Amino acid sequence: TQLFETYGPPGSGLIPDSEPGDPVVDFGSIEYNPASGNQDEEFIEIINANAYAVDLSGWRVEGGVDFTFPPGAVIPAGDADPERGKFFLTPDVAAFRSRASSPTGGESRLVIGNYSGHLANTGEILTLFDANRRPVATTTTPTNLSDTQQFLIVSEIMYHPSGKGGGKEFIEVMNTSDSVTLDLGGVRFTRGIEFSFAPGTRLVPGARVVVTQSQFENGTALGNGGETIKIEDANNSTVTEFAFDDTAPWPTAPDGGGPSLILIQPEIRPNPNITTNWRSSAYNEGNPGTSDAIPFGGEDPIAYALVDSPRIISTGDGTMLYSYTRRAGADSVRLTVEWSENLL
Repeated sequence: TQLFETYGPPGSGLIPDSEPGDPVVDFGSIEYNPASGNQDEEFIEIINANAYAVDLSGWRVEGGVDFTFPPGAVIPAGDADPERGKFFLTPDVAAFRSRASSPTGGESRLVIGNYSGHLANTGEILTLFDANRRPVATTTTPTNLSDTQQFLIVSEIMYHPSGKGGGKEFIEVMNTSDSVTLDLGGVRFTRGIEFSFAPGTRLVPGARVVVTQSQFENGTALGNGGETIKIEDANNSTVTEFAFDDTAPWPTAPDGGGPSLILIQPEIRPNPNITTNWRSSAYNEGNPGTSDAIPFGGEDPIAYALVDSPRIISTGDGTMLYSYTRRAGADSVRLTVEWSENLL
Protein backbone atom coordinates (compact mmCIF):
# COMPACT_ATOMS: atom_id res chain seq x y z
CA THR A 1 0.00 0.00 0.00
CA GLN A 2 2.78 2.41 0.89
CA LEU A 3 4.48 1.72 -2.45
CA PHE A 4 1.30 2.42 -4.40
CA GLU A 5 0.46 5.57 -2.42
CA THR A 6 3.99 6.91 -2.91
CA TYR A 7 4.66 5.96 -6.52
CA GLY A 8 1.30 5.17 -8.05
CA PRO A 9 -1.08 8.14 -7.87
CA PRO A 10 -3.36 8.22 -10.93
CA GLY A 11 -1.65 9.84 -13.86
CA SER A 12 1.88 9.53 -12.46
CA GLY A 13 2.84 6.79 -14.93
CA LEU A 14 5.21 5.28 -12.40
CA ILE A 15 2.97 2.28 -11.80
CA PRO A 16 0.99 1.25 -14.92
CA ASP A 17 -2.78 1.49 -14.82
CA SER A 18 -4.66 -1.79 -15.00
CA GLU A 19 -5.28 -3.21 -18.48
CA PRO A 20 -8.69 -4.28 -19.84
CA GLY A 21 -9.70 -7.92 -19.93
CA ASP A 22 -8.92 -8.40 -23.63
CA PRO A 23 -6.06 -6.05 -24.45
CA VAL A 24 -5.02 -5.64 -28.08
CA VAL A 25 -1.51 -5.19 -29.47
CA ASP A 26 -0.41 -5.63 -33.08
CA PHE A 27 2.44 -6.67 -35.34
CA GLY A 28 4.64 -3.89 -36.67
CA SER A 29 7.52 -4.10 -39.10
CA ILE A 30 9.09 -7.48 -39.87
CA GLU A 31 12.56 -8.02 -41.28
CA TYR A 32 13.06 -11.52 -42.65
CA ASN A 33 16.18 -10.91 -44.75
CA PRO A 34 18.74 -8.70 -42.94
CA ALA A 35 21.14 -6.77 -45.16
CA SER A 36 24.09 -8.32 -43.30
CA GLY A 37 23.14 -11.81 -44.46
CA ASN A 38 22.96 -12.98 -40.83
CA GLN A 39 19.45 -14.30 -40.25
CA ASP A 40 19.95 -14.13 -36.50
CA GLU A 41 19.62 -10.34 -36.92
CA GLU A 42 16.03 -10.60 -38.16
CA PHE A 43 13.19 -9.31 -36.00
CA ILE A 44 9.44 -9.11 -35.44
CA GLU A 45 8.10 -5.86 -34.03
CA ILE A 46 5.15 -5.90 -31.57
CA ILE A 47 3.37 -2.55 -31.10
CA ASN A 48 1.24 -1.35 -28.20
CA ALA A 49 -0.55 1.85 -29.27
CA ASN A 50 -2.79 1.86 -26.20
CA ALA A 51 -2.76 4.24 -23.26
CA TYR A 52 -2.02 1.33 -20.94
CA ALA A 53 0.81 -1.19 -20.59
CA VAL A 54 0.06 -4.80 -21.55
CA ASP A 55 1.35 -7.84 -19.70
CA LEU A 56 2.43 -10.37 -22.37
CA SER A 57 3.39 -13.11 -19.92
CA GLY A 58 2.49 -16.48 -21.42
CA TRP A 59 1.49 -14.99 -24.79
CA ARG A 60 2.73 -16.84 -27.87
CA VAL A 61 3.81 -16.11 -31.43
CA GLU A 62 3.22 -19.08 -33.74
CA GLY A 63 3.53 -19.71 -37.45
CA GLY A 64 6.84 -19.18 -39.22
CA VAL A 65 8.57 -19.03 -35.83
CA ASP A 66 7.67 -20.12 -32.31
CA PHE A 67 8.01 -18.08 -29.11
CA THR A 68 6.44 -17.87 -25.65
CA PHE A 69 6.76 -14.60 -23.75
CA PRO A 70 8.32 -15.20 -20.34
CA PRO A 71 6.75 -14.08 -17.04
CA GLY A 72 7.14 -10.35 -16.51
CA ALA A 73 7.22 -9.42 -20.20
CA VAL A 74 5.33 -6.11 -20.18
CA ILE A 75 5.10 -3.80 -23.18
CA PRO A 76 4.70 -0.15 -22.13
CA ALA A 77 1.92 2.15 -23.31
CA GLY A 78 2.74 3.75 -26.64
CA ASP A 79 0.02 6.35 -27.06
CA ALA A 80 2.19 9.30 -25.99
CA ASP A 81 5.51 7.91 -27.26
CA PRO A 82 5.13 5.30 -30.04
CA GLU A 83 8.79 4.27 -29.83
CA ARG A 84 8.30 3.37 -26.18
CA GLY A 85 5.40 1.04 -26.93
CA LYS A 86 7.43 -1.44 -29.00
CA PHE A 87 8.86 -4.89 -28.40
CA PHE A 88 11.37 -6.47 -30.79
CA LEU A 89 11.38 -10.27 -30.98
CA THR A 90 14.49 -11.93 -32.39
CA PRO A 91 16.07 -15.38 -32.73
CA ASP A 92 19.27 -14.04 -31.13
CA VAL A 93 19.25 -11.03 -28.80
CA ALA A 94 23.03 -10.58 -28.98
CA ALA A 95 22.96 -10.59 -32.80
CA PHE A 96 20.12 -8.05 -32.82
CA ARG A 97 22.07 -5.68 -30.58
CA SER A 98 25.03 -5.97 -32.97
CA ARG A 99 23.06 -4.89 -36.05
CA ALA A 100 24.82 -2.25 -38.13
CA SER A 101 21.60 -0.29 -38.74
CA SER A 102 18.52 0.67 -36.75
CA PRO A 103 16.86 -0.95 -34.93
CA THR A 104 19.94 -2.08 -33.02
CA GLY A 105 21.65 -1.95 -29.66
CA GLY A 106 22.26 1.33 -27.86
CA GLU A 107 18.84 2.74 -28.85
CA SER A 108 16.97 1.91 -25.62
CA ARG A 109 15.01 -0.80 -27.41
CA LEU A 110 13.01 -3.49 -25.61
CA VAL A 111 14.40 -6.68 -27.13
CA ILE A 112 13.32 -10.18 -26.21
CA GLY A 113 14.21 -13.67 -27.48
CA ASN A 114 15.28 -16.12 -28.49
CA TYR A 115 12.50 -17.46 -30.69
CA SER A 116 12.73 -20.82 -32.41
CA GLY A 117 13.23 -20.95 -36.18
CA HIS A 118 13.79 -18.18 -38.71
CA LEU A 119 11.51 -16.11 -40.91
CA ALA A 120 11.29 -16.82 -44.62
CA ASN A 121 10.08 -14.79 -47.59
CA THR A 122 7.52 -17.46 -48.36
CA GLY A 123 4.38 -15.71 -47.16
CA GLU A 124 4.30 -17.23 -43.68
CA ILE A 125 1.37 -16.52 -41.38
CA LEU A 126 2.29 -15.26 -37.90
CA THR A 127 -0.33 -15.28 -35.15
CA LEU A 128 -0.11 -13.69 -31.70
CA PHE A 129 -2.11 -15.48 -28.99
CA ASP A 130 -2.72 -14.27 -25.46
CA ALA A 131 -2.22 -16.51 -22.42
CA ASN A 132 -5.76 -17.92 -22.88
CA ARG A 133 -5.15 -18.80 -26.55
CA ARG A 134 -7.23 -15.87 -27.79
CA PRO A 135 -5.97 -14.79 -31.24
CA VAL A 136 -4.90 -11.17 -30.81
CA ALA A 137 -3.18 -10.32 -34.09
CA THR A 138 -2.27 -12.00 -37.39
CA THR A 139 0.05 -10.97 -40.19
CA THR A 140 1.52 -12.54 -43.31
CA THR A 141 5.14 -12.02 -44.28
CA PRO A 142 5.84 -10.85 -47.85
CA THR A 143 6.27 -13.44 -50.59
CA ASN A 144 9.35 -12.88 -52.73
CA LEU A 145 10.67 -16.29 -53.66
CA SER A 146 13.84 -17.00 -55.57
CA ASP A 147 13.88 -19.84 -58.10
CA THR A 148 15.86 -21.89 -55.61
CA GLN A 149 13.22 -21.43 -52.93
CA GLN A 150 10.50 -22.47 -55.34
CA PHE A 151 12.10 -25.56 -56.82
CA LEU A 152 14.99 -26.93 -54.71
CA ILE A 153 14.13 -29.68 -52.23
CA VAL A 154 15.99 -32.27 -50.16
CA SER A 155 15.03 -35.63 -51.68
CA GLU A 156 17.23 -38.22 -49.92
CA ILE A 157 19.29 -38.42 -46.72
CA MET A 158 21.78 -41.10 -45.72
CA TYR A 159 22.42 -40.05 -42.14
CA HIS A 160 23.48 -43.36 -40.55
CA PRO A 161 25.07 -45.79 -43.02
CA SER A 162 25.33 -49.44 -42.15
CA GLY A 163 28.77 -50.40 -40.90
CA LYS A 164 28.56 -53.65 -42.84
CA GLY A 165 28.42 -51.98 -46.22
CA GLY A 166 31.08 -49.40 -45.52
CA GLY A 167 28.72 -46.76 -46.86
CA LYS A 168 29.11 -43.04 -46.39
CA GLU A 169 26.75 -40.27 -45.43
CA PHE A 170 25.22 -38.16 -48.17
CA ILE A 171 22.38 -35.77 -48.77
CA GLU A 172 20.65 -35.30 -52.12
CA VAL A 173 18.79 -32.27 -53.46
CA MET A 174 16.52 -32.13 -56.48
CA ASN A 175 15.27 -29.48 -58.89
CA THR A 176 11.50 -30.03 -58.99
CA SER A 177 10.89 -27.61 -61.87
CA ASP A 178 10.11 -28.95 -65.33
CA SER A 179 11.46 -25.85 -67.09
CA VAL A 180 13.78 -23.76 -64.87
CA THR A 181 17.50 -24.45 -64.50
CA LEU A 182 18.67 -23.51 -61.01
CA ASP A 183 21.82 -21.53 -60.34
CA LEU A 184 23.12 -23.07 -57.10
CA GLY A 185 26.10 -20.75 -56.76
CA GLY A 186 26.08 -19.44 -53.18
CA VAL A 187 23.38 -21.86 -52.03
CA ARG A 188 24.51 -23.53 -48.83
CA PHE A 189 23.59 -25.90 -46.03
CA THR A 190 23.69 -24.02 -42.73
CA ARG A 191 22.23 -26.61 -40.33
CA GLY A 192 22.77 -30.35 -40.17
CA ILE A 193 25.92 -30.04 -42.24
CA GLU A 194 27.90 -27.17 -43.67
CA PHE A 195 28.43 -27.06 -47.42
CA SER A 196 28.36 -24.35 -50.09
CA PHE A 197 27.77 -24.96 -53.79
CA ALA A 198 30.49 -23.46 -55.94
CA PRO A 199 29.81 -20.49 -58.25
CA GLY A 200 28.55 -21.66 -61.63
CA THR A 201 26.89 -24.81 -60.28
CA ARG A 202 23.68 -25.39 -62.22
CA LEU A 203 20.95 -27.96 -61.79
CA VAL A 204 18.75 -28.66 -64.81
CA PRO A 205 15.01 -29.40 -64.47
CA GLY A 206 14.26 -32.71 -62.77
CA ALA A 207 17.93 -33.37 -61.98
CA ARG A 208 19.47 -34.34 -58.67
CA VAL A 209 22.83 -33.55 -57.12
CA VAL A 210 24.42 -35.47 -54.26
CA VAL A 211 26.62 -33.93 -51.56
CA THR A 212 28.79 -36.69 -50.13
CA GLN A 213 30.38 -36.98 -46.71
CA SER A 214 33.82 -36.10 -48.08
CA GLN A 215 32.40 -32.77 -49.26
CA PHE A 216 30.90 -31.76 -45.91
CA GLU A 217 32.72 -28.69 -44.60
CA ASN A 218 34.27 -27.83 -41.24
CA GLY A 219 34.13 -31.39 -39.95
CA THR A 220 30.35 -31.47 -39.89
CA ALA A 221 28.33 -34.67 -40.16
CA LEU A 222 24.71 -35.76 -40.12
CA GLY A 223 23.43 -36.78 -36.69
CA ASN A 224 22.61 -40.46 -36.25
CA GLY A 225 19.71 -39.52 -34.01
CA GLY A 226 18.09 -37.12 -36.44
CA GLU A 227 18.41 -33.33 -36.54
CA THR A 228 17.38 -30.17 -38.36
CA ILE A 229 18.44 -29.58 -41.96
CA LYS A 230 18.49 -26.06 -43.34
CA ILE A 231 19.44 -24.65 -46.74
CA GLU A 232 19.79 -20.94 -47.53
CA ASP A 233 20.00 -19.34 -50.98
CA ALA A 234 22.54 -16.81 -52.21
CA ASN A 235 20.42 -14.01 -50.68
CA ASN A 236 20.51 -15.67 -47.24
CA SER A 237 16.81 -16.55 -47.43
CA THR A 238 15.61 -19.93 -46.20
CA VAL A 239 15.11 -22.48 -48.96
CA THR A 240 14.04 -25.30 -46.67
CA GLU A 241 14.24 -26.02 -42.95
CA PHE A 242 12.92 -29.24 -41.44
CA ALA A 243 13.73 -31.80 -38.77
CA PHE A 244 13.89 -35.58 -39.22
CA ASP A 245 14.15 -38.29 -36.57
CA ASP A 246 15.32 -41.87 -36.20
CA THR A 247 12.42 -43.10 -34.08
CA ALA A 248 8.84 -44.03 -34.97
CA PRO A 249 6.67 -42.74 -36.50
CA TRP A 250 9.66 -41.86 -38.71
CA PRO A 251 11.07 -44.81 -40.71
CA THR A 252 13.60 -46.57 -38.48
CA ALA A 253 15.44 -48.73 -41.02
CA PRO A 254 17.62 -45.78 -42.19
CA ASP A 255 19.07 -45.59 -38.67
CA GLY A 256 22.01 -47.89 -39.36
CA GLY A 257 19.96 -50.62 -41.02
CA GLY A 258 21.23 -49.99 -44.55
CA PRO A 259 18.53 -47.97 -46.37
CA SER A 260 18.47 -44.21 -46.73
CA LEU A 261 15.60 -41.83 -45.95
CA ILE A 262 13.59 -41.03 -49.11
CA LEU A 263 11.16 -38.17 -49.69
CA ILE A 264 8.07 -39.64 -51.35
CA GLN A 265 7.23 -38.05 -54.71
CA PRO A 266 9.64 -35.11 -54.36
CA GLU A 267 8.50 -33.73 -57.72
CA ILE A 268 5.26 -32.51 -56.09
CA ARG A 269 7.19 -30.82 -53.25
CA PRO A 270 5.59 -32.53 -50.23
CA ASN A 271 6.13 -30.93 -46.81
CA PRO A 272 9.38 -32.45 -45.47
CA ASN A 273 8.29 -31.81 -41.86
CA ILE A 274 5.49 -34.40 -42.17
CA THR A 275 6.62 -37.89 -41.19
CA THR A 276 4.38 -39.75 -43.63
CA ASN A 277 6.04 -38.01 -46.58
CA TRP A 278 9.20 -40.07 -45.99
CA ARG A 279 10.03 -43.76 -46.38
CA SER A 280 13.01 -46.08 -46.36
CA SER A 281 14.81 -46.63 -49.66
CA ALA A 282 14.08 -49.86 -51.49
CA TYR A 283 17.74 -50.91 -51.42
CA ASN A 284 20.60 -50.77 -48.97
CA GLU A 285 22.99 -47.85 -49.42
CA GLY A 286 20.12 -45.82 -50.89
CA ASN A 287 20.03 -44.61 -54.47
CA PRO A 288 22.02 -41.36 -54.62
CA GLY A 289 21.45 -39.41 -57.81
CA THR A 290 18.53 -41.57 -58.96
CA SER A 291 15.06 -42.68 -57.89
CA ASP A 292 13.87 -46.10 -56.76
CA ALA A 293 10.21 -45.17 -57.28
CA ILE A 294 8.22 -47.70 -59.31
CA PRO A 295 6.10 -46.13 -62.07
CA PHE A 296 2.39 -46.93 -61.96
CA GLY A 297 1.12 -48.16 -65.32
CA GLY A 298 -2.59 -48.35 -64.58
CA GLU A 299 -2.58 -51.95 -63.33
CA ASP A 300 -4.37 -53.25 -60.24
CA PRO A 301 -3.34 -50.71 -57.57
CA ILE A 302 -3.35 -53.37 -54.82
CA ALA A 303 -1.00 -55.61 -56.80
CA TYR A 304 1.16 -52.56 -57.52
CA ALA A 305 1.34 -51.46 -53.90
CA LEU A 306 1.70 -54.80 -52.06
CA VAL A 307 4.38 -57.49 -52.21
CA ASP A 308 1.81 -60.25 -51.75
CA SER A 309 -1.81 -60.69 -50.76
CA PRO A 310 -2.91 -59.32 -47.38
CA ARG A 311 -3.31 -61.84 -44.57
CA ILE A 312 -5.78 -62.08 -41.69
CA ILE A 313 -4.18 -63.61 -38.61
CA SER A 314 -6.04 -64.88 -35.55
CA THR A 315 -4.19 -64.35 -32.28
CA GLY A 316 -6.26 -66.91 -30.37
CA ASP A 317 -7.82 -64.42 -27.99
CA GLY A 318 -10.51 -63.26 -30.38
CA THR A 319 -8.34 -60.58 -31.93
CA MET A 320 -7.84 -60.57 -35.68
CA LEU A 321 -4.76 -58.95 -37.22
CA TYR A 322 -4.71 -57.61 -40.77
CA SER A 323 -1.20 -57.84 -42.16
CA TYR A 324 0.33 -56.73 -45.45
CA THR A 325 3.76 -55.84 -46.81
CA ARG A 326 4.06 -52.56 -48.65
CA ARG A 327 6.19 -52.59 -51.80
CA ALA A 328 9.02 -50.10 -51.35
CA GLY A 329 8.98 -47.58 -54.18
CA ALA A 330 5.27 -47.94 -54.98
CA ASP A 331 4.74 -44.27 -54.26
CA SER A 332 1.91 -43.55 -56.68
CA VAL A 333 -0.78 -44.92 -54.37
CA ARG A 334 -1.66 -44.29 -50.75
CA LEU A 335 -2.93 -47.20 -48.64
CA THR A 336 -5.65 -46.83 -46.04
CA VAL A 337 -7.01 -49.77 -44.07
CA GLU A 338 -10.75 -49.63 -43.38
CA TRP A 339 -12.89 -52.04 -41.37
CA SER A 340 -16.51 -52.69 -40.62
CA GLU A 341 -18.37 -55.04 -38.30
CA ASN A 342 -21.14 -55.69 -40.82
CA LEU A 343 -19.47 -54.86 -44.17
CA LEU A 344 -22.02 -52.13 -44.81
